Amino acid sequence: QRAEAATRALELLDAVRATGEPVGVGQLAIDGNDVMACGLAQGPQVGAVLRELLDQVMEGSVPNRRDDLLALVRAQGKEMRR
Repeated sequence: QRAEAATRALELLDAVRATGEPVGVGQLAIDGNDVMACGLAQGPQVGAVLRELLDQVMEGSVPNRRDDLLALVRAQGKEMRR
């Protein structure tokens, strides 16, 4: 039973990877350095922004393209400074 569950889990993981969609922040088209270059100070907020971007990419709200993600980070940064 455990072996079958593990096999199913690996098959599901392979299927997700085959889509090319990110499943972790490390697979986003930008990283923490890019977020900080947009004006956010180093710290836990950088990770929070990346996780939010990952959620939006996974939901299909924004494509995993560098320019799109940077534009979203800049727009959110302006909102946070208001």
